[in-house]
Amino acid sequence: MVTITLPDRAPEKPAPGCASGQGLKTGARIVPEAAPAHLADQNSPFTMKGATCN
Repeated sequence: MVTITLPDRAPEKPAPGCASGQGLKTGARIVPEAAPAHLADQNSPFTMKGATCN
């Protein structure tokens, strides 16, 4: 799992692999490791924060 943030205007339709992401109070999302690649393939803006420890 990795942590990413999306801009204020998040896409209306989540990218594949991102729909099940867990939201945090900070606005960050915990998503599967494959999700950033899917977001990048769709030219969706995001910021990679790094690996998430359980």
